[in-house]
Amino acid sequence: MRYQHFLYIIPFLVLMVFASCGTDPEGGEGENPGETTTVVTPPEVQEPEKPALDSFKYTWKDNHIVLNWQFLSRVVFEDRYAEEVDTLVAFPIFHDDIKAIDGHPVIIQGYALPFTAENGTLHVLSAYPFSNCFFCGGAGQESVMDIITKKSFKAFPKDQVVAFKGKLKLNDTDLMHLNYMLEEAEITELMGNTVRAPELKKEGNNPSAGNH
Repeated sequence: MRYQHFLYIIPFLVLMVFASCGTDPEGGEGENPGETTTVVTPPEVQEPEKPALDSFKYTWKDNHIVLNWQFLSRVVFEDRYAEEVDTLVAFPIFHDDIKAIDGHPVIIQGYALPFTAENGTLHVLSAYPFSNCFFCGGAGQESVMDIITKKSFKAFPKDQVVAFKGKLKLNDTDLMHLNYMLEEAEITELMGNTVRAPELKKEGNNPSAGNH
């Protein structure tokens, strides 16, 4: 937050006040051996606490939380100015149940988009088929996930249903990546042949509205 920067100015202002009080009008520095100068330390900026994980709220498989896109739609977006792109950007505000599993091993299944980068280690998984996905249709940005794999893969065939396991990472700062990221990802067995996704609303409405 920008006001944090002002906290670090406080000790310098205090020192300037002490210095001015100890200077005589003729320019000489006053000295008082009996006094000690106290330096004020700015308060530490506290990071918001991560919500506690209630394991009973989630479905588990092989010590991984099984995710679905309906659950991941529990996010709202706030338009804020981003200096690096000089425009307003929709930044996510994740539901506490999603924040609680940030960094945890998860499993997610979806439609593979025909895209790859980073020498075949970066892929994109979608809650919807290619024609309706975030990039080509009316889906919201909470309906796609960066898949960062341990091994390199060629681009998956369009709309192939794939399941991955890995470590979930929530991203609300890096504009070069999607809001959901799966790190150290590996292909795992499918959980059925269908993908559980929220009903896609028409006219480009964000399916996450009202789910926070």
